[in-house]
Amino acid sequence: MKRILYAMLIVLFSMCNTPIIEFDNSKDINLAPQEILLKDLKATETKYSVLIFTTGFESENLIVNNYDSLIYKGLMKTNKIQPLAKLFRIENTCSTKIEDLDNHISFEIKKSLINKYKFVYVRKDYNKNKRYVITYSNKLKRIL
Repeated sequence: MKRILYAMLIVLFSMCNTPIIEFDNSKDINLAPQEILLKDLKATETKYSVLIFTTGFESENLIVNNYDSLIYKGLMKTNKIQPLAKLFRIENTCSTKIEDLDNHISFEIKKSLINKYKFVYVRKDYNKNKRYVITYSNKLKRIL
């Protein structure tokens, strides 16, 4: 009986570290800011997507790897005036791994999803136990 209870607790706590996945399939009429950002990041080709860290980051120590390439290693902090922490161009032909060293959380943004979307938003939701939320979208949200 104790083993079953222990196994259930492990499953429950491991589920808390799993990011919440959302999809934004709405259409945006004004594509000009989106095109400017994609050109600035040199991400207009179909093999590239944009990874955007938005709200909820309070100096977490993160590592972001795209396949074997280190994209970012350092403190991630959201700008309070403009809800944006950082943004990166990533190759969507491979998975991207995000590691939160402070909270001992690691997860992957799978290439099977990322290659269908131009923008991937990552935020921390403090209403849901500081869980990560990943939103896949083909439009640039109005955070920039």
